[in-house]
Formats: sequence, structure tokens, C-alpha cells
Amino acid sequence: MNDKSKGSTARILLGLVGFVLPVIFAAPTSAQTAPNGRWEFVVTSGDTQAQLDQVGQVTFSTYLSLSGTVLSGDSQETTGTSAGEIFCCNDIVTGTFVKHGAVTTAVVEFSVPEDASTGQTAFNYAFNGTYNVNPTNSNGPTITGTYTTNVNPAYSNGSGTFVATWFPDFPAKPQTYLGGLAGPDGGSGPVDVPTMITLGTDKTSHELIGTVTVPGLANNGTVGIPGLTNNGIACFAGTLTIQHVENPALIGVGGAPNGLGVPFASGVGITVYAQDSAGTQLSLIGYAVKPNGNSAAVAESYMTNTDNDGDNTTTNNGTNNEIVFYYGITGGPCDGFGGGDAPFHPVSKHDKHNHREHDRGDREQQRR
Repeated sequence: MNDKSKGSTARILLGLVGFVLPVIFAAPTSAQTAPNGRWEFVVTSGDTQAQLDQVGQVTFSTYLSLSGTVLSGDSQETTGTSAGEIFCCNDIVTGTFVKHGAVTTAVVEFSVPEDASTGQTAFNYAFNGTYNVNPTNSNGPTITGTYTTNVNPAYSNGSGTFVATWFPDFPAKPQTYLGGLAGPDGGSGPVDVPTMITLGTDKTSHELIGTVTVPGLANNGTVGIPGLTNNGIACFAGTLTIQHVENPALIGVGGAPNGLGVPFASGVGITVYAQDSAGTQLSLIGYAVKPNGNSAAVAESYMTNTDNDGDNTTTNNGTNNEIVFYYGITGGPCDGFGGGDAPFHPVSKHDKHNHREHDRGDREQQRR
């Protein structure tokens, strides 16, 4: 789950460029009922300064399914930011969800197995908390409580507090988002290119479905100089379809630990793989955000290297109302466009505002 080896690896593999898709209207809540669905577990105390400086808060993004009182998660749809994990998407996710009168207890454990080939040492995080059906600081349920861990003590004090935030699935009929490809922070790529993405969730597999349309995106023939020309060669052969993709460069990336990219949403994170009719691929790595640019999960902060920076903003918590994406292109005339962390300009009929994505962009590239 952690290809966060750390940021640099993800940047090399994906060649990410800043891409932002703010929602033009609030996405409707799907029929998915908690505790089933996307959960973002956020450590709010107990991280060491080494963990905070290297990656930030320990977080786990997962997709939980409930059968009776047993919770389980999909390893390939689980990512996280513990500095103790050196490779993405190998967590074993287990737990229980039990009602005790008026109180419901949720126990979720993320176990990282030993892997001699990568040098991975086994460790786990065990979260034990109370399920809150209607919290005041989020639009959906939360879990609050304490955790223990046997991760390398360089990264954790061994125990502390946490909060987990539930996010609804995208609807079965894909929801439309508008935005634009922002200017690159490194590498090459065009700027401010209007883009439309539709995002839905397959009811059976829980994988993402939909399309990506980038009209006007073209290779201007000059690598390293952003911009568009009227006679440029189109990057894509029409609309791209969100689907499984095969790409060796994605090995170790969320949703593609073995190079097979699976589009999914778990916790605050959203990972899209799309391909056009010519085989050109587009990778979008993103997450739901608050209006101030921070993560839309309770107590999660990409802005400072602390467990809990005091950001009490609640707008958008537990929703898909606004999303930030970073993109990379593989194949075709625009192969290798990359970069990221640029300002963006939401496309809306009602208002326009800017966000500075640099700090959170670096953190997201580290966490995926």
C-alpha cells in the first residue's frame, strides 16, 4: 500500500503533472450503506517526528465490506502512509463490527506481511473504536478510538488515538466533474486544459467506471515548454474509458502493485486508469478535498507535519464534493507529460477560486 518510498519513486513511475477536477455540483450519495464502503483511518497522536517529517501522519485508505459481524478489506484497494511500509498494496485488512446495545464497536487491523524480496518487515496497526452514526464534523459516519502498533519504533510511539471517516461510493450512473489540467511543476505538459471526467462505481466489484474527455490537449512539439498550438497533434484518440490497464511503470503504485492498474476509490483517495482506442493511457491519482485545500477526512492534514494541526474545517468532510487529481500520460504523442503541484482554477457556473496544491500534491504522490 505504500509505494511511498517516498514521493520520488511515485514521481518517477507516474511522471505526475498537476491536475484538478473541482465538482460543478455536489455528487449524490450512493446507495452504499456504512460500514460498507470507503474508509480513511487517520492517526491523531503517536506518530514520531521522523514519521511526520518523512511522510506525514500515518493514514490508511481502504474499502471495507461487512458480512455478519466480520469486516474485510481488499489489499489492492488499500493504501497508506506508514514509513514502515516500503511497497504498495500488500496489506491484509480484517476486523469486526459489533453492536452492544446503543454502542457499536469497530475493530480494524491492517497487517503488513514480511517480504524478504523487498526487505519488508512485518508489522500491524490495530484500530479499536466507537462507530458514530451522525457526527457533527462529517457528512457521514466516523469511528473514533485508540490504536496499537508494533511498527518500527522509529516511526511510532506504539499507541495513540485515531479517527476514521466514511465516504460514499460514486453513483452507479457516473457523475460528471469539470476541471482543467494545471501547469506542470516539473517535467513537461500543457496548462489549463479544460477536462471532463465522469465517475461511477460498479455495484458488484466496487471499481470505478466512467470516461475522461480532454478536448484540445495536444503535443506542441516542444518538450519542456508548456502550451498548446492550433496545429498540434492530439494526445488522445477521442474519449478515454476508465478500465483496467497494463503498464509496467505502475508497479508499486496504488491499485497496480503488479503493473495491472485497477481503477478504484478507497478512503479519501481516488485512483483512475483510463485508455483510449489507440492504447494511450491516462493515470489520475487524486483525493477528495475541503474548500481550503486540505483532505476531506476528519483530522487529516497535508499542510503541516503534525498529527493534528487544529484544522477544524468540516465543509466537504466525508463527501466527493471536490477532488484534486494529478495525471500522467503513457504512450501516444504526449508520452511522458509529467509534473504537478500547480495552482488550479475550478470550473463552475457560480464561482471561481484558487487553491495552492504544492504541499498536498507532494504528500499525495508520497502516499500512493
